[in-house]
Amino acid sequence: MCSCSKFPSYKISFGFHPQLAKESIDELVSFGKLVNKTSYIGEIGLDFSKNYVDSKEKQIYAFSKRVELYKRR
Repeated sequence: MCSCSKFPSYKISFGFHPQLAKESIDELVSFGKLVNKTSYIGEIGLDFSKNYVDSKEKQIYAFSKRVELYKRR
């Protein structure tokens, strides 16, 4: 992870777009390790539109885990 010391007004955030839930489920481990390094979480939510409803269960799981990891920090 890069340092923002050269850019003090920049803030690091982490997130996972819900449309990528099927592909990014393994990244929850990285999220858990890095969540303590930021106060900002972005691109988090659920998308049950017709194009992504097939990943509904994975989206719910990933969303719940991210919230749980963030609360633990």
